[in-house]
Amino acid sequence: MMNSVKNPIKWIRNELLRRLGLEKAHYNELAKKAHDLSAALFKDSKMN
Repeated sequence: MMNSVKNPIKWIRNELLRRLGLEKAHYNELAKKAHDLSAALFKDSKMN
């Protein structure tokens, strides 16, 4: 926490980058699920 008092701009930047990384990972996970569901649906509709 000492770093945030010393250089708040650097701390804010690091925090934003950390949060962006988490959001990107979450987005990628959701995109993969959507792709898998879409592929399964397409496969099922092709079989019928």
